[in-house]
Amino acid sequence: MNPAAVRKKLFPAKAGALGQENRAVDHDSNVAGIFDSRNSPMNGVPARRVRMPAGVTPEVAATREMLGAEFYRHMALPAIDQVTEFGNLLVGSINALLNSSVRHRFSFNLKLCSACIVNSQQASTLAFVMSEILINALQYAHPTDERIAITIACSPDQDGKTTIDICDDGVGLPRDFEEWLDAKGIMLIRFRLQKVGACMDLGSDDLGLSYRIVLPPPVSQNAIFRPPRLNSSQANIERA
Repeated sequence: MNPAAVRKKLFPAKAGALGQENRAVDHDSNVAGIFDSRNSPMNGVPARRVRMPAGVTPEVAATREMLGAEFYRHMALPAIDQVTEFGNLLVGSINALLNSSVRHRFSFNLKLCSACIVNSQQASTLAFVMSEILINALQYAHPTDERIAITIACSPDQDGKTTIDICDDGVGLPRDFEEWLDAKGIMLIRFRLQKVGACMDLGSDDLGLSYRIVLPPPVSQNAIFRPPRLNSSQANIERA
């Protein structure tokens, strides 16, 4: 199944408001507006073809640092010299984000299978990949500062590989988008994934942007499995 078909399955309809079951809990304060996509792109663009300004605002730089630190703390560090469940690592990161300054910008729908196993090198790479994908969604998913719906699903293949789908409900990529020229961040994600033998397909349409990541079987190590616990009032999670 291609990324566009996966996204349509995960987001059956694009609506102005999210369904209650996929919606993060509302809060009294509002931090919307700290990301200005007009002035703070994720990726620099060559001067000869400026589609977005090349500068990054201090707010975006600080948010990228925060996202990277949280994913590293909850995904990379717990998996050092071990293999463990991707869902276990991911849920720790999501819980941290739902208690951070960006909690009003995201709602998460997690569809996780307990058989999705990653080793320490894969977990460290995914920590970087997840933080870059979320900062990209914050900057570009919606022209306005409305909440972004992120669906993350993982499923194991019969050959031991793990497939991870990450989709947002944003506006997708521009019609004249060229990855090699317009998205150095996405190319860096590809490079980091290739270093652990993984590959990624990028899909985009009017339902948003999707990333399909396929990881090779993890190197056999001492497995540690701890069932993750997610605050059900803040995000929706399904376990297979």
